[in-house]
Amino acid sequence: MERSDLDIEIAAADQELSALLEKHINVPVKRSIEEVSGGLSLTLKGDFEACVLSLRSELKKLNSAFEELGDDLGSVHKVSKRVETSVQQAEGAQDSRFERAGAQVAESTRQISEGIAGVEERLSKLGAAQLHHLNTALKTLAADFQAQRAESRDDQQKSLVKLDEIASAIAAQQTEAQATNVVSRRRFIWTCVGLAVNFGVLVALLAKAFL
Repeated sequence: MERSDLDIEIAAADQELSALLEKHINVPVKRSIEEVSGGLSLTLKGDFEACVLSLRSELKKLNSAFEELGDDLGSVHKVSKRVETSVQQAEGAQDSRFERAGAQVAESTRQISEGIAGVEERLSKLGAAQLHHLNTALKTLAADFQAQRAESRDDQQKSLVKLDEIASAIAAQQTEAQATNVVSRRRFIWTCVGLAVNFGVLVALLAKAFL
């Protein structure tokens, strides 16, 4: 594989991973945050931004690893070119030299094949490890969201219960105050009646005394 072709594939893979990250991670998570923003804390938003930055950092590491593996493939390609040159030079040599060159070519070809297989294996393992890490990070982030939403719902439920208790207490106080007010009015009326009766009796006694 040519280095230019590898660079094109790496760039395409980078764009595809970025598109998938934006479509399946950033957009849904941002939408979820907007839906529950009234109940979520600023700490959760900060954690989400830090997690996204971590995911982007891991993606950059993956791209760097792809570039390093591309360099390895470029080195293998150079060795293949040197082998091809050796074959061309050995075509005009004697049979013995041709056999030795053929043996060297076979050995070099074997080494190249092993090198390519090793590079492909490293690339496969590295890609699988990075994808596993991203998957784990996404699961952790989803679990944090669920926990925060559950906690927010519990807090709202507790607040509603407290508000109900306060409303009940206020209603009870109002009822008690109304009852107390009625009793106080009755006492005031009877007191006034008693004073009026006493005043009438006093006036009658005074009038009788003067007469």
